[in-house]
Amino acid sequence: ERTYGSGEAFFPEQRVSLEDSIAAFTRNPARAVGRLRDLGKIALGATADLTLWSGDLRKDPRSGRLLGHVINGVWLEGF
Repeated sequence: ERTYGSGEAFFPEQRVSLEDSIAAFTRNPARAVGRLRDLGKIALGATADLTLWSGDLRKDPRSGRLLGHVINGVWLEGF
């Protein structure tokens, strides 16, 4: 979250929820290319790259730590 020195949010009216942010990188692009059946979700038979975080980012987005990624079936450690 970007803030001024006072701690006030930078352009708070432009904030989006965590759910909307995730959809912007998952479901929305899959819908745009007409592939909601096999992209944009974690489900049996779906094709996906996956990012794994510690903790529950929905409860506290700042508490999570990047654990790693699975891209094209290969596990990459967090950095």
